[in-house]
Amino acid sequence: MRGALAGGRVSGEEAAQRAIEAGSSLVGGVAGAALGGALGGPPGAVLGSAAGASLEAALREVASRWLSDREQVRVGAAATYARQAIEARLADGEEPRDDGWFDAQPRGRSAADELLEGTLLIARRQHQERKVQFIGRLMGNLCFESGIDEFVGDWLLRQADELSWTQYVLLAAIGVPSVTLPAADVQAGIQDWASWGMHEQLADLGYARRELVGAPSRTTARMGLSLPNTTMSELTLRSGGQLLFELMSLADVPPADINDALYRLAADEQ
Repeated sequence: MRGALAGGRVSGEEAAQRAIEAGSSLVGGVAGAALGGALGGPPGAVLGSAAGASLEAALREVASRWLSDREQVRVGAAATYARQAIEARLADGEEPRDDGWFDAQPRGRSAADELLEGTLLIARRQHQERKVQFIGRLMGNLCFESGIDEFVGDWLLRQADELSWTQYVLLAAIGVPSVTLPAADVQAGIQDWASWGMHEQLADLGYARRELVGAPSRTTARMGLSLPNTTMSELTLRSGGQLLFELMSLADVPPADINDALYRLAADEQ
């Protein structure tokens, strides 16, 4: 089934429903949701929320375009994961932001409509489909974070798009307190291509590159000059990395993926 063009043009609501149904194969189980008619499920708190309304509008817009079968799966799954994030925060007693995020602007659409559509389009083209869950979570969580304006939101979306699944895993490894990174330097002791690839992607997150992670500077003995610190065990999330970790719910990255990344980073110690 291919988007709005399968069997003739369909309504936005029908296209959205098809995407949700297709996305259930990636999410697992039935992807019913309390987001209104297009997303199925019984009426609930999400249906009446500004976040839910914006999400459904974005899904109808994107799902009505021509999508390949696999793109439809990814778009539907991202919307479902976003709905789950919205539901979880509403269940915790939180209210969607009321700072104008959902309001149409004189220049055009609301920030919510623009960024939610942009997020679905990013999810649409992800060949690493494990990323879709966390891109969807980002979409849902942005609806509650009044400290994040549209400009920071756009930066977060671009990072989520550009980073690889491996880099999601590395951010999780650094952000989860119970994980201990190897006591070695980034890009040191590399034994094979698998290890080199892991170190290269970690290096891209850090010093003089994306600056999403970092470690306290070293100082020279005589003059006290600052030197870059590339010791993996001392790495922490910098501001941008912390935003991505929290808003994408990267603490939910599977432990098995984190353990595999640590194994490859410490290949010279094995």
